[in-house]
Amino acid sequence: MGYGKSIVDHLIAEAALNVRDFEGYVSSYLFLDVYVANEPAIRLYRDKCQFVVLNPNNPISDPDEHNEPYFVMARNVALSEKVVPAPMPS
Repeated sequence: MGYGKSIVDHLIAEAALNVRDFEGYVSSYLFLDVYVANEPAIRLYRDKCQFVVLNPNNPISDPDEHNEPYFVMARNVALSEKVVPAPMPS
């Protein structure tokens, strides 16, 4: 098993703490831009980390990357209970 999910879970927990600390000033949604070609990342975010693709039928072209298409993914990270970020894997 790789560290991908552990790292994403840690970053989600950190984002959730920031949303809590700045409630009312920032969105509770965490947004990701993920290149269409990066299927392993899309599967990880969607299937294991509860992100959704907001534009599944309309990828956006990235002019800075030779118009490589990407999806916008999002997940609500608002806390329903106290969350402590997991330690980063070593």
